Amino acid sequence: MSTRSAAAAVVLVALLTTGCGARGRGPVEEPLPSSTVAPVPASAGEWEAMSAAPLEPRGGALTACTGERLLLLGGHRSDEQQPPCPPGASCAGVEPTRFDDGAAWDPATDAWTHLVDPTGAETGLSQDGDGAVWSGESLFTRSQRFTPDLAAGTLTRAPFDAGPALVYSDPVWTGDRLVAVGWDCGGAASGVDGQLVAQVVDPATGTATAVPWPYDPPGAESVRTAWTGSEVVALVATDGASETGEGTWRAVAFDPATSTWRSVADRADGPRELAWDGRRLLLQDQDRVGALDVTTGESTDVVQLPDRTSGGLELSASGRVLLHTWRGAYLLDDGDGDAGWLRVPDPPGADRTTASTVAWAGDDLVVWGGTQAYEEDGGATRSSADGWVWRDLGAWPSTSRSGS
Repeated sequence: MSTRSAAAAVVLVALLTTGCGARGRGPVEEPLPSSTVAPVPASAGEWEAMSAAPLEPRGGALTACTGERLLLLGGHRSDEQQPPCPPGASCAGVEPTRFDDGAAWDPATDAWTHLVDPTGAETGLSQDGDGAVWSGESLFTRSQRFTPDLAAGTLTRAPFDAGPALVYSDPVWTGDRLVAVGWDCGGAASGVDGQLVAQVVDPATGTATAVPWPYDPPGAESVRTAWTGSEVVALVATDGASETGEGTWRAVAFDPATSTWRSVADRADGPRELAWDGRRLLLQDQDRVGALDVTTGESTDVVQLPDRTSGGLELSASGRVLLHTWRGAYLLDDGDGDAGWLRVPDPPGADRTTASTVAWAGDDLVVWGGTQAYEEDGGATRSSADGWVWRDLGAWPSTSRSGS
């Protein structure tokens, strides 16, 4: 599972950035306007408290779902300050404490396993900027491999050579290789400064191969990618280069099996987020979610964003789409062909919590940790290790909506 750190929360819990959460809203503010979106009905279940995790309180943990476990790795805790803190004072810019351990949660038993690096190496993992993907036995970032051993309680780190670093390149796992599509700043990978490149890494042999796209450099750095199961689809800002008009986005697809590119479509607008739902590429722009048929290049409108807000798109194991934003979490409900949204009620404590981790564990929605502030203490903060799970929300069937 891979998540771009581009905007990704449950209201007053956290925007996810990278996977599978940082939020853009402080915990002690004026109440938000009432939502116009109907809530998920009571028949869908409710939040349940998770068992205590063997982790120090923190926020911003990086997540990965292995199929049987949810991994929470790294994260950080800001030094807890008692207000007031004058502007410019040292307490206003304290460096956070970063964690190198992690834990694996078993949804079936609600049990945790603590994971530590046996060498004591610093991992620096967090959801802030770490694009990561699960391969089936290891978690890969751009240049590191982390392998958990549940029996031993270890998380072993092994750096590997992924070739020259690319800009805007989150890795995807194809079954036997890592592929990252990004902007080649300086031309170290392709020999052409600013070229778009697919970097293919075989972890078994340690070889890395760069395959530039068959056009001139795009003239811009912005790239969004998604894995369809057979191709890496990339939407690339071109800014008038690469045989497209000024301000155009080009959709292309890279086939790692043949190391070839193909053009999908040119678009006038660029997405903030991409997500592959198993049959189409969902594109979220400023106020709507649309879909791109990667075979025909045809675009269709799906639904307007709820409550005038945008965020990150995450899919459950059953393919249910969750939109997590700075003001709330919403399920896409389009089973009857008339797409709309259903609002997910906030978990307990959401009104005072930021920087939580929000992730699907299969079809269970999990919210864990973060930083809590209390208005009665003048906004004093303390880190949290509270966890909440909504069982089987990702497998809950579509239904008719009202008020959406």
